[in-house]
Amino acid sequence: MQSGRNPSLMEGIETKSSRTGGASDVSRSSRGPSFDAKTLALAIGGVAILAVAIIMIVRSVSTFGNSVGSASRLRVAVDAESGKVFENYLIKDGESWPWKNPTTGMATLYPPEECWWTSSGEAKLEPTYVLLNSIIGKEGPTTCPDCGREVVAHNPMPPAELLLKAAEREKSGSK
Repeated sequence: MQSGRNPSLMEGIETKSSRTGGASDVSRSSRGPSFDAKTLALAIGGVAILAVAIIMIVRSVSTFGNSVGSASRLRVAVDAESGKVFENYLIKDGESWPWKNPTTGMATLYPPEECWWTSSGEAKLEPTYVLLNSIIGKEGPTTCPDCGREVVAHNPMPPAELLLKAAEREKSGSK
């Protein structure tokens, strides 16, 4: 660096016009930057990736009704008074059971246990929803109204072989 002199930003840059002496080269270079195909493709790709990322963020934050959060709040509930089953009861924030029955407005809904047995001792593919006596404060064991078996908390499912036989029965049309 030379002392006492500030170098120019244009120092050392040779323009085409100074080499060739043509005025048309100078006017072409003053139009602005030119993009080659690779740079243009990278710019368009970057914009597309950014747009997809924004759409994904908006969809994950918004509540479109099919969000994972709302789906995790859907429960099966049984009315303790009428026995009516609500298969898609939506639990509201901070709500604990007994839940409010949307039909009566009374807090009589409870989470049921599932019974997967038939009265003949075979497995079935659609459960019977059973409200445990212990949940509603009744004494004694709870029995399934469909099969007559005792139903307990975290009621176990039938073995896989029996469930496969139930699927075969249903597929063949004999229940």
